[in-house]
Amino acid sequence: MAVAELAHPAAPEIWPFDLGKSIFKWLLICAISGGPSFYFGLFVGGLRPAAIFAMIAGIATFAAFYVYLESRESVRRKIADRRIRRALWIGYGTRIVLSIIPLAALVDMWCGVISVGLCDAIFGGGGNLMQSLDRLDAPAEQLATIPFTAQIYFTTLVQGVLLNIILGAYTLIVLAICYSTMSEHQPGLFTRRGRQNQLRQ
Repeated sequence: MAVAELAHPAAPEIWPFDLGKSIFKWLLICAISGGPSFYFGLFVGGLRPAAIFAMIAGIATFAAFYVYLESRESVRRKIADRRIRRALWIGYGTRIVLSIIPLAALVDMWCGVISVGLCDAIFGGGGNLMQSLDRLDAPAEQLATIPFTAQIYFTTLVQGVLLNIILGAYTLIVLAICYSTMSEHQPGLFTRRGRQNQLRQ
């Protein structure tokens, strides 16, 4: 066996999956990433139990979807490639950092405005979100109905999809950089071990 293979053993063909760790990881990532959107949702919808429940359910739905994706064998075969793993961690790491920067939260706000408008157009009628929220004297019963809760839920999902489209575009750029600076199983140029290997050449 070559020395290089001993120093840098090949990555597994399928990346291991632990359900408990995956649930914890994605709940944490989605909770932090959804923080700005949740704040703006409270600002728009107020401290109404129906709105809070719907937004939490929306965040949990994304976490469950990511856990499902990570459990798929085809996905775990892809993330066995360290370049894809590195791009994903940089992408989601950047998203988490931006979630705690107030200025960057403007992206969440505008995605939220667009999602509210889209869901208003889809639901319309008695389920119109903005009409309900504009009435400060609206009774609590009106704002705790199934149509209202469902619209808040779907608005949360639409906003999440819009944000993930932006995140996906950014991550693809990062992935292109990773492919140009890293091999599939060897350390990348911007890692400590990668720089050491570069100096030896």
